[in-house]
Amino acid sequence: MGFRHWHAFLKQLDIHRQQVANHFAQVFATPQLATTSDHQRAESLINDLVPAWLGTISDNEAKQRLTQLGFGNADEILRRLQLLRQSHACRLLSSHGRQRLDQLMPLLLRAVAIGNNPDKALPRILDLVEAVLRRTAYLALLVEKPMALSQLVKLCAASPWIAEMLTQQPLLMDELLDHRTLYAPLSKTALHEELQTLLDAIPDKDQEQQMERLRYFKQINVLRVAAANIMDIMPLMAVSDHLTAIAEVILAQVLQLAQQHMRLRRSSTEPPPGMAIIGYGKLGGIELGYGSDLDLVFLYPDGQAAQQGYYVRLAQSLIHLLNTRTAAGVLYEVDMRLRPNGSSGLLVSAIKAFEEYQQQDAWTWEHQAIVRARFISGNPAIGQRFRAIRRRVLTQPRNADHLRREVTDMRRRMQENLPARPDQGFNIKQDRGGIADIEFIVQFGVLCWAREHPALLDWTDNIRLLESFSREGLLAVHDSHILCEAYRAYRKTLHRLVLQEQAPRVSQEKFSQYRRKIMAIWERLIGQEPC
Repeated sequence: MGFRHWHAFLKQLDIHRQQVANHFAQVFATPQLATTSDHQRAESLINDLVPAWLGTISDNEAKQRLTQLGFGNADEILRRLQLLRQSHACRLLSSHGRQRLDQLMPLLLRAVAIGNNPDKALPRILDLVEAVLRRTAYLALLVEKPMALSQLVKLCAASPWIAEMLTQQPLLMDELLDHRTLYAPLSKTALHEELQTLLDAIPDKDQEQQMERLRYFKQINVLRVAAANIMDIMPLMAVSDHLTAIAEVILAQVLQLAQQHMRLRRSSTEPPPGMAIIGYGKLGGIELGYGSDLDLVFLYPDGQAAQQGYYVRLAQSLIHLLNTRTAAGVLYEVDMRLRPNGSSGLLVSAIKAFEEYQQQDAWTWEHQAIVRARFISGNPAIGQRFRAIRRRVLTQPRNADHLRREVTDMRRRMQENLPARPDQGFNIKQDRGGIADIEFIVQFGVLCWAREHPALLDWTDNIRLLESFSREGLLAVHDSHILCEAYRAYRKTLHRLVLQEQAPRVSQEKFSQYRRKIMAIWERLIGQEPC
């Protein structure tokens, strides 16, 4: 490592150790860990909060103590505390459970007060506390594990979306026990192994338990991604990579379960050849967000016309596993409108019929969609056929002017179908200069240039396609950089807005420079105003 002496090495190592310790303390510091004087002050504050929680002092004095602690709206905070103390769930607590709650609340109040957004965070956490009151083990966890309390407060303060997830599924709180797994989303291989382990203990016929385990698996792993995202431990592109990997692992497992259920229903022990799942949209583009649905198309082998009913039932079983609402919620919403002939088409298609449709009957917007389509899981031979079809579709001869008119018309119709809204800010997804414009620029470029530049067929995600445009000399490096930079900024903001349970809108001023540049690139490249 270039050091001549052990002591020189040790000195440098200690510097790095201290840096790591400082970062660790910033992320994982707990309210109870401090210097001796700070610890004594914290103990005093906590003791002062006990009567405020128990209601053994006047409301005015309780509000004064809450204000001194750091709450801005002491009236509302006291009201919420009183509601919890008088709630039906609280009255049903055993004496042991009530003792645990009385130990927790002063600790919780101080932990919230020294964190971010205390007036917003506390109501979220109180909803969660009320949801777990009858599970006193969780109260004990938060009292006895300062790290768990610290992580709970930080996550709920940062995201009402996470707070709601934990309130609905308190079992996820077990993740708060170990910060090493909470902030370390699993690799795709590890995800597969974890899901397989969860499902192995369930009998093949117990579909209800399988569905619950699938939902728990998704929630716990999305929580890991969201926690790492909120703490800025994970870069933007990795967020979507991990969310997409979670979906891919689930789809592969759900397809196996659907096939398993079909075998159990059939008298024949030899099922037909496997079906393939094709992902479009955000799934196909490896750009899933926290609330994304799945755009899917199902394909089966040629020469299986007599088994079409089997494949339809198989697809129905798969969709049932994904979007049926259970006690743990919906696994994924599924959108099948991109299949041949849209909502009026068959739920599944033979691969040859799919190819004929794409070559003869598909509209330009359907070819735009296939730019972001890729094989996800199932029959690998069908996956290979699909990749060949996609290549042929995207490299067929096109008239550039006709393509410009088609793309422009489709973009215009998209905007015309948006609900009218008075000035409500900039819609990151749909307004001019936003994500839709960038996606349309990418799709136009692939359809226009892929025939002469086959390197554009290697990717389905917008960032790498934009980078390919500049490498191939099709788009100025500066323009490619602007589009990539804006797209990353937009997606990062969308992730944050979802975690804040907010609409995909920002002020008109935010991103105004990006918007002007994107619209200018649109005009230079496509040459017509989209609306």
